[in-house]
Amino acid sequence: MDTDFAYEEYCFDNQYYDTVIDRLMISPRFERYSNELDHLNEGRNWLGKEAQWVQQLLLKLDKQIVT
Repeated sequence: MDTDFAYEEYCFDNQYYDTVIDRLMISPRFERYSNELDHLNEGRNWLGKEAQWVQQLLLKLDKQIVT
C-alpha cells in the first residue's frame, strides 16, 4: 500500500496538503527541479517560457509557506 495514499485516506484535506507543502521545501527533488527550471528558462524558447511559468508558481508557493 502506498503510504501517501494511506495518509490521504485517513486525514482531513487541510492536514494532508499542509504536510505536503511543508515537505516540499526540504525535498532534494524540489531543489533539483528548481535548478532545472532555471536552466530551461535561460534559453527563452517556448520551453523556457513554460519553465518560467512553473518557476513563478513555485515562488508563490514558497511565499505562502513562509507567511
